[in-house]
Amino acid sequence: MWTSKHIFIHDYKLVDVFLKEKLLPLINQCALDKWFFIRYWQGGPHIRLRYKIKELQVKHVFEKELEDTLRDFQLEYQNEKFSEVSYDDRVVQLEGVKDLKVYPNFSIQDILYVPEVARYGGEEAVSFSEELFSYSSELASYVIQEIAWPKRYIIAFDVMFYSYKMAEKLGIAPAREVFFSSYNQVWSSFKDREELSKIQSLLQTRLEQLENKESIPKVYNNYFESMENNLKLIMEHQNIYTKETIYYILISHIHMLNNRLGLSPQNEYLLSRVFLKKGDYSNEVMGL
Repeated sequence: MWTSKHIFIHDYKLVDVFLKEKLLPLINQCALDKWFFIRYWQGGPHIRLRYKIKELQVKHVFEKELEDTLRDFQLEYQNEKFSEVSYDDRVVQLEGVKDLKVYPNFSIQDILYVPEVARYGGEEAVSFSEELFSYSSELASYVIQEIAWPKRYIIAFDVMFYSYKMAEKLGIAPAREVFFSSYNQVWSSFKDREELSKIQSLLQTRLEQLENKESIPKVYNNYFESMENNLKLIMEHQNIYTKETIYYILISHIHMLNNRLGLSPQNEYLLSRVFLKKGDYSNEVMGL
């Protein structure tokens, strides 16, 4: 069973700082048996950490270190000016969330982890997605700690590209425009035409570079090996999707990695849009 801790820090930038400088190094130090995380907004900006630790003493030490680390972080930022927690109505509507209770800043809450069983293919398949969550979190941990922020967009873009190639390899991919249109449509209320026009050329060039590469860069190897193995198991055990729609599980995994990297819904709209037909993309930028 997963232990679930929600770590509330009411500033998205400080959430990233805490991940990079405190939480992820602590996880590396304590060597948890299994773990994954996401970022979320409900109740105030926070990190949702899920983990399994077999040895009770190790679990006790980790949880004590986690409490101490957050307390020290609070002292470090005790003079920080925090804005009142507010919600983007578009996100609330998209997620269908009704409980908007705000939890205290710099607090750790024990809140039950409820897997999104249907989203990930049913009871028999969800554990394979959780395995991939762990590999996704490890990749995100490396990127957050070692790679400068602007390059995270390139990492996310690369992973989106290679995820589609994996779907092709496994025989579950529709046409590329259909795949990324499905992804893009989720975030359509977050489009920003000005931002699109600024980086269209850069990302289009990156796409051309990826299409000319013969192999996946080594930094992604563990993640995509896990993706291939676990997607095969998901395809075998899931009972929710048809063969034509099972790629939606992969779309969810792309989103979850982007979430772990700290990309906003606007970023997700932007990156997925680049994969669509160039003519359609240009019309979007021009406001047609």
